[in-house]
Amino acid sequence: MVGVNVFSGVIFAELNASDIPLRFAKWSPFFAPPLAVCGLVLMSFPSQFEDWAPWSDFLTRGFWKIAPANAEMMRFWPTLGAQLLVFTIVMSPHLRRFLSHRCFLWLGKISFPLYLLHGSFMRSVLAWLLFSRQQITEIEEEGQKHMRYPLPGIPTFVVVMPVFFVVLFTATHFWAVKVEPCFGVMTKTAEDIMFGKSERSSTLPIRKD
Repeated sequence: MVGVNVFSGVIFAELNASDIPLRFAKWSPFFAPPLAVCGLVLMSFPSQFEDWAPWSDFLTRGFWKIAPANAEMMRFWPTLGAQLLVFTIVMSPHLRRFLSHRCFLWLGKISFPLYLLHGSFMRSVLAWLLFSRQQITEIEEEGQKHMRYPLPGIPTFVVVMPVFFVVLFTATHFWAVKVEPCFGVMTKTAEDIMFGKSERSSTLPIRKD
């Protein structure tokens, strides 16, 4: 699915620079919300146990009706959903203005550090917050015995999750403000060594809506 995303990105970039979205701007309040919701639902397609929920089981059966026998389904629906969501944002000035709120801009700013750090923080900070007071016990599942930490209760989740998100978002904000610029300087230095210090324009086309 990598090639599909690459070519879709090229098409969406060309579409964004054209005047086609302007022609549909007045209709965007009607088509943008259902398309965006549909894209988010498709992006939520699980990577396993897809037959546990009726909606994902329906998509699974629909996929195998149109796909070859050896096709890979895990990435298909999330990829399609992501493309549909990007298409909706490109075509809807109302949705872009909504996403231009400073809170969403901040989330966009920390999105890449969040992608880099969330796994490590879940396996360290979150695991410690949830299970530090738990004692490992023997649990029997499907006739087999395993040594596991028991799941904490709902009150523990209610207290721990806000604390974890504060720690995680603080760390990602620090990364975006303090660490990422250092890599930017390193990248700029490498570009100057390879291509010289001549000014290179980075201006992108600006839409009028």
